[in-house]
Amino acid sequence: YYSDSQIDYSLTQLWRPYVGFGIRQRQFILAITTTYLGAGFFTGIDYQLTEKLHLNGEIRYDQYQGSDEETTATMMNILFGLGYHF
Repeated sequence: YYSDSQIDYSLTQLWRPYVGFGIRQRQFILAITTTYLGAGFFTGIDYQLTEKLHLNGEIRYDQYQGSDEETTATMMNILFGLGYHF
């Protein structure tokens, strides 16, 4: 950010990509309740609209293991959003 008596301006990165890794837990309640635990990978990008607002897009891929070795689940999500920096 720069300011003097005549000019105010700030530099902002327009595109902000990111990647991440997480441990997640899911619980499915159908005829019986099953709990899954697993690792997930995500990647996304933020696009700066204004000084305070940004658009967001993210892809998540999670692979879960159930209570026994034969029970597995895979989940992929595509997410879009609008963020506000405060």
